[in-house]
Amino acid sequence: MTQPAQPDEYDVTIERKALKELAAIEPRTQRGAIVAAIMALGLDPRPSGCTKLSDTPGFRIRIGSYRVVYLIDDGIRVVTVTKVGTRGSVYKK
Repeated sequence: MTQPAQPDEYDVTIERKALKELAAIEPRTQRGAIVAAIMALGLDPRPSGCTKLSDTPGFRIRIGSYRVVYLIDDGIRVVTVTKVGTRGSVYKK
């Protein structure tokens, strides 16, 4: 899934695995908040509260008890979401 970007925005891409993880989240209200946070990454890929991961490349944002792990490519202005889930599941290798 890709969201087209304006000239000063980033494209937001969600990997297939992350889409499946997102679809499994209940209740829908929580899923909606996570999707909104993911789409907001197109406007600001490093929002307040984001954290650079130390053991793997990428960043994470927290939405309630869920985490969204993503990569940023500033050269081509793309944010790629790689994992969505609870704290215990997104940091497993």
